[in-house]
Amino acid sequence: MLPLYILALKMMALKSILLGKMTLMLVAFNILRNVQQRQMEDDHNSRVAAEYYGYHDDGIEYGGWVNRRRAFSGRSATSGVRQQRNQRSSRRRR
Repeated sequence: MLPLYILALKMMALKSILLGKMTLMLVAFNILRNVQQRQMEDDHNSRVAAEYYGYHDDGIEYGGWVNRRRAFSGRSATSGVRQQRNQRSSRRRR
């Protein structure tokens, strides 16, 4: 009776080890696939932004700040804000 119980424990351990290895392989596969998709995605995102939202030249797209991807795909959204801040700070210094 005891040898069968030990055999069952060994089989459960082997199953869990194999399942863990398969899981790690799947995670590694998804990581590699996502890295490759992101490389192709940047150009597509800037092209879509230019077509639908009217971004042109070399500015930063608004969504780039939210998603931590500062892709230069449209007009400069921050240049006007920077000028206003500089004017305010220069007024305060006087």
